[in-house]
Amino acid sequence: IMLERIREGSQGPWAMAIIALIVLSFVFAGVGSYLTSSGTTAVATVNGEEISAQELERAYQNQRAQMESQYGESIAQLFSSEQYLADFRRNVLDRLIAEKLIQQQAADIGLRVSDEQIRKAIVQMPEFQFGGQFDNERFQAILRQNGFQVADFRDYLRVQMTQNQLSAALIFTGPNMTQFTHLDDQGRAQMVDVTAKQVTSRQATAEARITMLPETLAMINEGRHSKGDVLAVARIAGIQAAKKTADLIPLCHPLMLTSVKVELEADSENSQIHVLATCKLAGKTGVEMEALTAASVAALTVYDMCKAVDKGMVVESVRLLEKQGGKSGHWKAD
Repeated sequence: IMLERIREGSQGPWAMAIIALIVLSFVFAGVGSYLTSSGTTAVATVNGEEISAQELERAYQNQRAQMESQYGESIAQLFSSEQYLADFRRNVLDRLIAEKLIQQQAADIGLRVSDEQIRKAIVQMPEFQFGGQFDNERFQAILRQNGFQVADFRDYLRVQMTQNQLSAALIFTGPNMTQFTHLDDQGRAQMVDVTAKQVTSRQATAEARITMLPETLAMINEGRHSKGDVLAVARIAGIQAAKKTADLIPLCHPLMLTSVKVELEADSENSQIHVLATCKLAGKTGVEMEALTAASVAALTVYDMCKAVDKGMVVESVRLLEKQGGKSGHWKAD
């Protein structure tokens, strides 16, 4: 009924919020509303469709293999923690539930991403081309470097492209929307076509700050937190988030980042942790959103790890500091 009402005439601002409600509805309902009892082989049931224990285990192993491939021994300390493993597995399940919701809502309004569409998307990605042509050896090598199997990457693209289609289908026209590049001349959402753009070196730096009690900051600095090294976990979370930006923001392009650096520094004078995130690539679109996402998630991870002792922490001053490359050139915040 909700989707039917949207198609019949909801306006822009309302429709723009719907995709977030669909993808994150399990948060509002509570993940427990999807979890099944111990008497079944399914770990979750989403509107009648089951997610099996085998499916969860496969997704867990794939995600863990990707992280181990990318971070090597530096991730071993985290995976040695039972609490981190439990949180990691729960996050994988949350992602599977969100993906299932996207698939269901897309099916309800007749959206479908075909294998041929995925193949064309892969072939057209500049990261997989050499001399202007798709290079299969380069494709396979880049996937291996990033811990992907071909089937995993295909599934990742299918979810991303379905989410983009769903967003576009739910957003309707509004007055003055055509000034935005993510809307066409009829006010419909679109991923900006960057095919004709030149590949250039691009870089962006963003910051975030999290203010806390002096005792909390001292606990972090002295390594007394029972969950382990707070700043190390936040740093890895920020790096991982930068690579997942297109999963979180529907019309962002999936990017092959060449560098992500996340630095966290304690500011005792202001009782804060200052986060700086810098992303780089050689590509056709900028990395501002990736840098902002990395900084935000790193700060949120600090909050998550320390909320038991300081629920009043404040994440603030999330902003872009500098970007370089592309048509608009160099920009720096005042």
